[in-house]
Amino acid sequence: SRGEGTFVVFAIFVLFCAIHVGAVPSFNITTTTKFYFIGDAAKLFLTLPAPFLSNLDLKIYCYMNGSEWGASTTLRANQQNYTLLYPFPNPGVWQISCALQKPYTPGNPWYVGSPLSKVTPYALSNNLFVRVDDRPIQNPTNLWNDKRLVGIEYETWFGTANNPWTTAEAVPLVGQYDSWNVDVYKMHAIWLTLAGVDFILIDWTNNLWNLNSWNARSAQIQQLCNQTTLLLETYTKLHDTGKTSYPFKVPQVALILGLSNGPTTTMKAINEEIEWIYQNYIQKYPKEIFLQYQGKPLLTVFDSNNIHGKEEPIN
Repeated sequence: SRGEGTFVVFAIFVLFCAIHVGAVPSFNITTTTKFYFIGDAAKLFLTLPAPFLSNLDLKIYCYMNGSEWGASTTLRANQQNYTLLYPFPNPGVWQISCALQKPYTPGNPWYVGSPLSKVTPYALSNNLFVRVDDRPIQNPTNLWNDKRLVGIEYETWFGTANNPWTTAEAVPLVGQYDSWNVDVYKMHAIWLTLAGVDFILIDWTNNLWNLNSWNARSAQIQQLCNQTTLLLETYTKLHDTGKTSYPFKVPQVALILGLSNGPTTTMKAINEEIEWIYQNYIQKYPKEIFLQYQGKPLLTVFDSNNIHGKEEPIN
């Protein structure tokens, strides 16, 4: 009958899937402890199956609760044992697994967050469960005796319209991310604060290359703006969370604009950009998020050709 035929086809399909899944070689991952705090990085120890020791076209990727998280690892000839660092941005129970697979790049250079379910692994590890607890995130006390502030330039330009990691000289510990990833922003905020960094200086120096108006900005620049907005939203939530649970001090934020950074722009365009920043950032987000100078949010402008001395001043 039609029902029996359907059952036979379904049974064959299930049998095929079982054989296919069972055919993927496995390997083991372990760690020294299964208890961590946010900001920690676990050491993962893994041993690859012997048949893959000479297949240097493959890479090791790690997955957190089914989504890629962490740096990829390039295989070395005849090396069977590897030690990986695996960072934790959030509290909770983490399911960690690793896959030996073809590289995501160049088709997907921003592979962090990619689902394991979309991958056909050559070998797959066991699932390792660890617990990550919350803790206070604050600057080290009396690091500079309150006499100076420490800042670091910061980029929010990783994404489809901008940087695809093609010129990177190494792989970030969190993996090749795009700037739409909230967990990456949180991970960076934890590390920067614990390292004693007081503020980040977000790089907008290329925004107005050869433009006479802020309204003429490209889709690439608008994506950079949108990703910066996401960072501010993330920092605001972390700042607010720190008021009700463990303290969480995020680095404060300042922007560096570009008046003359190779290609130049005009004071008119810079003033339009500053007005946009004021309306969309300064008036929208808490004062505590921004680095303050003489009671106002600090804004910096890069001007290698002294254009500001030749045109109307910044408003």
